[in-house]
Amino acid sequence: MSYFVGIDIGSTAIKIAMANRDGELVATRITATGSNFRQNALDSFNDLLAIHKVARSQIEAIIATG
Repeated sequence: MSYFVGIDIGSTAIKIAMANRDGELVATRITATGSNFRQNALDSFNDLLAIHKVARSQIEAIIATG
């Protein structure tokens, strides 16, 4: 199965949403932005994949805003 991920890095929170090819929301995660926002976003993304047992190769696209 393949997935699409959206990441929003805000001033106080990193919000991540993952949807499947049918457009169904399958996972979300919200974590603190902190001072090292790049690393915190990457850690949060990797945690979301691990929790939901999704391999990085199953992600078709990532869109980020912030």
